Amino acid sequence: MTLLSGVYNKMTQILICLLVLLFSLSGPAMGQNAHFRQSSLAAEATPSALNPAEINYSQRTVSTNVEQYTTDMANGDDWDWSVSGPLRVMQQGGQWVSYENRRLMAAQNAKLNSVPVQVVQPDNPGPSGMTWEDAFNARFNHPWNVQAGGPVPTGGLSTQQTIFRRGGN
Repeated sequence: MTLLSGVYNKMTQILICLLVLLFSLSGPAMGQNAHFRQSSLAAEATPSALNPAEINYSQRTVSTNVEQYTTDMANGDDWDWSVSGPLRVMQQGGQWVSYENRRLMAAQNAKLNSVPVQVVQPDNPGPSGMTWEDAFNARFNHPWNVQAGGPVPTGGLSTQQTIFRRGGN
């Protein structure tokens, strides 16, 4: 009888542990843990680096600074991403789109395989007191873009931009 009662006690302990675990995942306690579980899953799906060839532009033109950026990035030691900061990107129409177009173009021209990115959320605060969604939409519809070929589509442009030089191209 002692052997059976020992097995019975172990089985009871295991059953109680399983019930506690099940309750913590599906009962009221889950409400307390749901934010943490969601945040940790979201963090895994948010990249910290992307291949610049997979990122679209939010503008049709860039300034000539891009030429020096390209040279510096191609030289490797002359570009410091910790100083410039990562490219701020947002998912638009199922595509990564950059808010920093000169650095994106320079990274592509320097043939970099990876660039640091900061994924911004549409409803989070962005530049000039706008949300990021509003900032990207304002950029897509900026008069310079309209003049250079029309508003930029929601998913951005995959083609290289025109380098704008004062007094013409």
